[in-house]
Amino acid sequence: MLQSDAITAAIYFAWNQLGCSDWIPANENDDPGFAISSLFPFTSVKDKPVYFLPRPMLTPREIDGATTNTILRKQLKKIAWVDHDVFKSLLEGKHSLPKKENILGTFQSAQAINDGNIPFVSSHVVPRAAVSRTGEEDTVIFYTERYYFRPGSGLYLMASFGNEESRSRLLTALKLLSDEGVGTDRNVGNGKFTYEIADSIYIPSRADASHGINLGLFCPASSDDLQEMLGDINTGYDFIQRGGWLSEPYNNYRKRSVYMFKPGSVFKLPSSEKTLLPVFGKAVDVKPLETLQPFSHPIWRSGKTIFYPFKLTV
Repeated sequence: MLQSDAITAAIYFAWNQLGCSDWIPANENDDPGFAISSLFPFTSVKDKPVYFLPRPMLTPREIDGATTNTILRKQLKKIAWVDHDVFKSLLEGKHSLPKKENILGTFQSAQAINDGNIPFVSSHVVPRAAVSRTGEEDTVIFYTERYYFRPGSGLYLMASFGNEESRSRLLTALKLLSDEGVGTDRNVGNGKFTYEIADSIYIPSRADASHGINLGLFCPASSDDLQEMLGDINTGYDFIQRGGWLSEPYNNYRKRSVYMFKPGSVFKLPSSEKTLLPVFGKAVDVKPLETLQPFSHPIWRSGKTIFYPFKLTV
């Protein structure tokens, strides 16, 4: 999956390629003007779009019997994404196991949604060759997996903008990235995409919202913020370690790692944040610590993302 921090880094890379490096934040307090979710799958059934969201990490409630509750909890853990209707029902406390056509486990089990028994996403393993740069080592064969989407399917993200100029800047980056590609294999033709703008997902504005779900990778701005957002027994979360290598021409340098909250984690919203798509988090400088590094600018790993607000029903 393409997470929000990777897409944000790609946007910064595109701005730099376009000669607009002044748009890139110079420090962690600078606002890039936008916040985005991670990329989630979508498809279409009978020409109607079906958008999937990360399964909320809520503990099942209102279930008769501890045994039933434990079984359901284990079943729900196997689900990675749910469609928007199931997502809302889970937030309303309706914790029955969803129908198969409304959920996805992983990409490999994406046959859950199909039309004529054709999965909307399939994969194909292809061989690649790693050629020695010095000519002193033997060529090594390795394998990579490519994913293919059928027409009417793909990945989508949600975005929140500070103003119209910020929106224009992001779209400028997406236009370049669609041609250049994203990911480490873009130099061999992968990662290219087409995109369109849609407003098909309705997220209610809840003035009485008590909790929120992060729709991208989240890094708290401070320990005080984290303590407030986790100050509730109804919160649920999971972590992911983010690291990796820098892009060319610095691809011999590894970024420092940082742990972030996975999309779908549930937090208590601060009392001051009751708006549509509240934004939380901060960027972390993961620049390598090597003394002889060839650059002085920061390497940002964005932990700032948008949240889905809702009122928890007990």
